Amino acid sequence: MKTASLKQVKEELSYKSDQELVALCLRLIRFKKDNKELLSYLLFEMDDEDAYVKGIQSKMDTEFEAINTDSYFYMRKSIRKILRLLKKYIRYSQNKETEVELLLYFSRKLKQFSPSIFKSKALANMFQRNMDFVE
Repeated sequence: MKTASLKQVKEELSYKSDQELVALCLRLIRFKKDNKELLSYLLFEMDDEDAYVKGIQSKMDTEFEAINTDSYFYMRKSIRKILRLLKKYIRYSQNKETEVELLLYFSRKLKQFSPSIFKSKALANMFQRNMDFVE
């Protein structure tokens, strides 16, 4: 099956009625969690960006509290997971100010994390890459 281009999809959607568009959206969000999360952001959270950022920050706080600190290997895996989720939420927003604010918050949490991330070369490099990206 050949995937249609963005132009073709836009053109085809312009011919659809409102009811058909709603049905297509509902069918689309059934298949992937990311589609449902993006549509939820667009419908409910896009208008209040500050509340969206605060919600992500509180989720990040709970994820940081749940990190297994037995070894740097487990810490690294958990921190990568948090960063992966953070990048996904940033992609939904597409707002540069939100992106910078969330990445700075992540960096602050990472720097304050105990045991220190700077004892692990991989975690220290991850922190440095993140700071370079923010700049």
